Amino acid sequence: MLMSKVIVAFAFLLCLNILCFGQVVGGSETNWERYAFQKQGFSVLLPKLPIVISASNYKRSEESVRLGAYSKGTAYVVSYSQEAKDNPLKGYQKIEPFNENNFKLRLEMIRREFESSKEKVDESESEEDGLQITQLVGGDITFKLYFNSKNKSWFELYRYGESDLKSDAEKFFTSVKIEKKPQGKEIGKGASFVIGDNLQSTSSVNSEIGIGLDKSTSLNKSSKPLDGKENFEVQKFRIILKPRASYTEDARRNQLSGTVRVRVTFSANGGVSNVSAIFGLPYGLTDQAIAAAKKILFVPEKHNGVRVSVNKVIEYNFNLY
Repeated sequence: MLMSKVIVAFAFLLCLNILCFGQVVGGSETNWERYAFQKQGFSVLLPKLPIVISASNYKRSEESVRLGAYSKGTAYVVSYSQEAKDNPLKGYQKIEPFNENNFKLRLEMIRREFESSKEKVDESESEEDGLQITQLVGGDITFKLYFNSKNKSWFELYRYGESDLKSDAEKFFTSVKIEKKPQGKEIGKGASFVIGDNLQSTSSVNSEIGIGLDKSTSLNKSSKPLDGKENFEVQKFRIILKPRASYTEDARRNQLSGTVRVRVTFSANGGVSNVSAIFGLPYGLTDQAIAAAKKILFVPEKHNGVRVSVNKVIEYNFNLY
């Protein structure tokens, strides 16, 4: 009986999703403002209201909150990492203590990312107001980490995109303020989708680029002419942040597992302009997949220096734990 209900609900919801879940998301002008995150006690300058993503590595007793925003071909990310206060693994399995080693592991991971992209990296260290600052710059990627040795927490500022916007980069990387009562617009839950730019006109082209998440992390240049012209250069779009889709209580009660597939248009303006379900699941899982897809932070693809829109099928797996 339960299985027949699941099948009926699934078939109905799948039809509804395919017909109705196309969504258009707007853009806005860039307006750098100071945003405050009261819970973590910091504020930062960002070009738009950011998305907010919570992440955790409970095996290492670590939790993070990440803020992401897009403007003019550049993605900006702020991450704050600290010891996990309520660790669900505690008492059930062995967990590593949170200490300075967590920061060192993260720093090594960033270095490996640069090595895999084969970018020349300039790394420097300094100290300011009791914070250890490490900066890594390579190509169009910049990381700046502020490590607080007192409580073993750290801020991570990350920028990927246009290398000529140096004034915006400097504004971003020097903007973090750590205060008990930070001033600025309260972020709260953040934006429900990544806000793209307002574009007067767009000469973008759509290209279907396959199923699954592109794991490429570097700009790829191609000499193959897609339009019959020689010296055609493609800079592949890059996914910067991809939030997980939440598992619903209804799905948990009904012990439902499976995969949702959604078709996503990664717009030339830096926002997700359309999301439609290809294969859905009941009990709110398709809704959760669509909501997560709208929060994907990325840098648009460029053809001969012109940003274009691309379509991609993204999968979200839901499993019982």
